[in-house]
Amino acid sequence: MLRVPYPAQVPRDGRPVALAIGVFDGVHLGHRAVVRTARLAADRLGGSAWVLTFDPHPLQVLRPEAAPPAILPLEAKLVRLAALGVDGCIVHPFTAALAGTPAEAFLEGLLRDLPDLSAVAVGKTWRFGRGAAGDAALLRAFVGRRGIAVHTVPPVLDAGSPVSSTRIRAAVLDGRLAEAGRLLGDWFSLDGLVVPGRGLGRTLGYPTANIALPPGQLRPPPGIYAAFALVDDGPPHSAAVYLGARPTFGGSDPVIEVHLLDGVFSLYGRRLTVRLVDRIRSDAAFPDVDALRRQIASDIEAARRRLAGVRIDFPPPPA
Repeated sequence: MLRVPYPAQVPRDGRPVALAIGVFDGVHLGHRAVVRTARLAADRLGGSAWVLTFDPHPLQVLRPEAAPPAILPLEAKLVRLAALGVDGCIVHPFTAALAGTPAEAFLEGLLRDLPDLSAVAVGKTWRFGRGAAGDAALLRAFVGRRGIAVHTVPPVLDAGSPVSSTRIRAAVLDGRLAEAGRLLGDWFSLDGLVVPGRGLGRTLGYPTANIALPPGQLRPPPGIYAAFALVDDGPPHSAAVYLGARPTFGGSDPVIEVHLLDGVFSLYGRRLTVRLVDRIRSDAAFPDVDALRRQIASDIEAARRRLAGVRIDFPPPPA
């Protein structure tokens, strides 16, 4: 998928453009419905489907103290969007200047910079412009008179309530990974570069890869998890994952350690995507290293059992 900054290098090949607009911070089922609507509109027009998204999350600029943890870092978000079949993604920096732009001025700029814009898809509750004054009705009135179709997509419901990033964050923070995965339409993932650790896993007989997460990344409660790990977007490996502060060794800053169940690989500097399937147990301190080693062996067997028969390319089962 082509990724371009805004407003440079936006598509200008004369073909109709259908554009999905939103933050899409989790690329959850509701977001996917908006993007797929743009894809369908593009197919009807014989044009291309694009996504316009924003980075960072608007609250990081408007109210940093209230900014939510990121469900997906930007690069992982773009990977999920690409999987929905769009032709490209325009990343618009969200700045104080953008936040202060009147809704009509934002739309004027959009029309100027996307001369082939022919259709727009947004969530029904999407707001934009200074003071969030713009809504779907204003969007339809402003661009509709220029012959641009506007598709407003209603919320996707789960258990009678709209799927939302807020619900997903609450489920992840509570360790309810099957529920989070159901709302996302995919496993909840942690994504980062492998960095050197203290080597404790290797001394215990279970080498691990330590992941450095971007600041502000959402993560579930400390504990042991069954997971699939993808190295540089390669094939999945079954894995046991530790999230915690190593209380048996006196504590530390929180770490994420990944033990691949089917082999040992040189992973330093490579990107590791960990798709969490199930929580095995909470974090705990052990009286000695031998007790910890026995527990790790038990955890690994539990991870094997929990992953048996689970396919990474299917959404999680209902919670």
